[in-house]
Amino acid sequence: MLLKRFAVGPAPALLPGGPGLSLPGLLLVLRVAGWKKTVAYWIVMVILITLVAWAAGSYYGDYVCSCMLNRPRR
Repeated sequence: MLLKRFAVGPAPALLPGGPGLSLPGLLLVLRVAGWKKTVAYWIVMVILITLVAWAAGSYYGDYVCSCMLNRPRR
């Protein structure tokens, strides 16, 4: 029986990263700060989101759905 495993790292990374890297958010930063600062902001956000995903994934490991643990074998 194969257990379904889900990576835990991407979930906490999407929470701060989703709004920060959305197109409307980047256009707002571009309009306020200029294109050089927007590119720097985008690079810093991608690096930080990647580090958060890696740290959460390595700390928590794989997530095993509890609904799959009690399922009888066939």
